[in-house]
Amino acid sequence: MSKSIEQILIWVYQFGDLTTLINLTLKGTAILLFVLAFNRLIRRQSASFRYWIWLLGLASLMVIPLLGELMPHKELDVLSPAFDSRYFEMRQDILEGIDERPEEVLGFNESPPVLHLLERSYFQSLGTVYNHVTRVKEKLAGVRGVLRFWPVWIPVIWFAGFVFLSCRLVCRLLAIESIIRRARPVNDPDWKHLILRYVGRNKRLFTLHVRFSNQVHIPAVSGFLNPVLLLPEASRLWSYGEKKMVLLHEMAHIRRGDHWVNNAAQVVCAAWWPIPLVWTAAHRLRLEQEKACDDAVLRERTAGWKYASFLLDVASLLSGKKRVKQGAVGMASQRELRDRLNHILSGTARRRLLTRKWTMVTGCILSIVVISLAVMTLHVRKSVSLERNSPELSGWIRILEEGEPDERAKAAWALGDYEEPAAVPALIRALEDKDAGVRSMVAWALGEIKDRAAVEPLIRAVADPHTYTREMIVKSLGEIGDTNAMEALISASLDDTPAVRYAAVWALGEMHKKKAYEAVCTALSDHDNKVREMAIHVMEEVGTPDVVEILISMLKDSVPEIRERAAYALGRCGNRSAVESLIIVSEDTSAPVRIEAVRALGRIGDYKGLEAVMARLQDAEPEVRAIAVWAMDEIRMGS
Repeated sequence: MSKSIEQILIWVYQFGDLTTLINLTLKGTAILLFVLAFNRLIRRQSASFRYWIWLLGLASLMVIPLLGELMPHKELDVLSPAFDSRYFEMRQDILEGIDERPEEVLGFNESPPVLHLLERSYFQSLGTVYNHVTRVKEKLAGVRGVLRFWPVWIPVIWFAGFVFLSCRLVCRLLAIESIIRRARPVNDPDWKHLILRYVGRNKRLFTLHVRFSNQVHIPAVSGFLNPVLLLPEASRLWSYGEKKMVLLHEMAHIRRGDHWVNNAAQVVCAAWWPIPLVWTAAHRLRLEQEKACDDAVLRERTAGWKYASFLLDVASLLSGKKRVKQGAVGMASQRELRDRLNHILSGTARRRLLTRKWTMVTGCILSIVVISLAVMTLHVRKSVSLERNSPELSGWIRILEEGEPDERAKAAWALGDYEEPAAVPALIRALEDKDAGVRSMVAWALGEIKDRAAVEPLIRAVADPHTYTREMIVKSLGEIGDTNAMEALISASLDDTPAVRYAAVWALGEMHKKKAYEAVCTALSDHDNKVREMAIHVMEEVGTPDVVEILISMLKDSVPEIRERAAYALGRCGNRSAVESLIIVSEDTSAPVRIEAVRALGRIGDYKGLEAVMARLQDAEPEVRAIAVWAMDEIRMGS
């Protein structure tokens, strides 16, 4: 397997979660079904109204992933456990490789907090991903392997489709720009008069350019920044009234920015291409767009039969020709011609513009729908509820005690994933398993269940000879949060292995006790930089004056990463006693340190730091200058 395929797989396991794609697909489909039903209800309203609804629907598709990240989630346990199968497969790959690469598998170099490796988000660790890719190459050998691991390829195919459609859109836009560059300025007296009459009086359309081109066969609007009306050479032979109809139609497109809207709609289609309703929505948007522009022509007292006849003549120019390229708004596409003619000749169609009142009302309605969907997250449900003495519980326990090492690890994972307290006694016994991978998974499971009965056995197991197992035990003690484990965690913070000390410092921070913070203070002088960074991270949550003094002293550390982290922590603490030291550090030789020092001065908001922040406006690094501008505003608002 080539390096490029490996990189794709790495990307998939960092960002391509099958459950996430299912959530987005169902939410996007629900939004579009709502928009489709809403349009059905308002089918007798104006085309401008229907166009606005379709536009809101497509815009919502781009907003809902962002809202899903920013807003709290309400989990609905509706997905089948089969969708969660690949998590166990990857966990098994980790366990098989921990003896050879313990620190890499741990993702030890990740930023804090990192101790979530066996949770659902554990695949963010690049070390884990690389370890998994090596084994996936073997598992994907042959058609049977590909079919077995089909969930792996769904995000890849989705992303490949997005790249293809995006590239196609870019190529078409570049082709249109090439046509525009070769087009000739208008020199027809009728066109000049109409442009002066209708365009010149509209200040919003002063930048409109009208050009002739022998590469277009119908009038079309395009242009990336400024709108350009492209006219076919045959338009020279049209009558004055026909030219007027064309200009009124295309001006309506430009007023709404339809050439930009259509390009944005194509981007939405590229991002959501597997959903059929997205393509339907884009088509309906285009159709209502054209109908709304036809209404604009008819509102200027143009006879409907005359306009329909002219539209047929224009459409006939496309007979045997390629249709207008995506990225341009053509006037008479044959695909929508029948619907448009029926609309033009209808005596009951409403042709008025959309009012501001209905724009706001419909926007609020759809916002409520989108926000409601954004907070809902489909979650993998448990196949059955494990109860004490239930067949499934006893089955997993029997496998945990009698199965092969990989089976025992799977049983431990299942019991931890169910978070079943009844399994705790069996898991405690399994802490003495001969296999290090099984012991590690058992420790993780006990941390997930968070039963205090496991604290003492975990404390005894802290002396495990295997590095990764010790780390998972320490992590589990931190998850449970029992203060009886504090002495064991303090001892673990002095372990010979940096990864274990790192985990112990995090776990001590979870205790929220003074004695734990004293041990964390000791870790500030650890010889491993990552352990010290975690110690700073824990101390910033305390924020007491004595802690602030300690963090100020860390600003003088010889390691730039430590100074950077200390400056960030001081900004989070918000104590004004750190301002003088931060002013000094704002002139640090390391750009990241200067960034965090300036950011901290902005967060604290003390006027004493304003001069130092203003000095950073001349910094050689653009990001430092940008943060300085933000910090100046923060200081002025807070002073």
